[in-house]
Amino acid sequence: MIFELTRAAAWLDWPFRFALGLFLLSGCGAKAARPQTAASALLVGRVLIQNSFRGPNGLLPLGLHGGHIQVEVRSEDGERSARATTEPDGYFFIPNLPPGTYYVRSVVLEVATHKKSDAIRFPIHALKAEVRPQKIVYLGTVWAEVAPDGQIKLQHLSDPEQARERARSFAEGAWGDHEFVSVPQVPLKPPSQKLPRKERRAPTPELGG
Repeated sequence: MIFELTRAAAWLDWPFRFALGLFLLSGCGAKAARPQTAASALLVGRVLIQNSFRGPNGLLPLGLHGGHIQVEVRSEDGERSARATTEPDGYFFIPNLPPGTYYVRSVVLEVATHKKSDAIRFPIHALKAEVRPQKIVYLGTVWAEVAPDGQIKLQHLSDPEQARERARSFAEGAWGDHEFVSVPQVPLKPPSQKLPRKERRAPTPELGG
């Protein structure tokens, strides 16, 4: 899996926007979020980022971040993929996926400096789920913790009780009669990269008089 966090323009409320692309399999409107057939399945997950890295210029605000993160999943046979954006509490919902085994493919951390954008990619293919008809399948929470020195740790948390209620309230309760199943907790490899430090502009030399 690769997580992508992209720093937005300075005028945005959020200094970062989290971007991987558009939702590929179905639209984000209320109609598309409802079950298309009685056998439809809903894939649910959560991503949270706890940042304690201040950096010289504060690349990512300190504290907990959950919203505006886009997550991509892909079928194990490589024939299907979907992308969804997390809500403010970190949950993302991918409705009406065809049956099959899916894994969280990627998250890419992209940090903008004054010269360029630097992408940080963490491959983590361990987190997968079997999507079955008439099921709400919960992938669990991916917890990303940025330490004060910029090191990034990833952890998979299995927290089904809170997620069950959250999933059943999705799309105005349209999925409430579906059976809820949760993926067991799995270890995730820590990324080798650190959160990069923002480059400082060199001072302009003064011209002699």
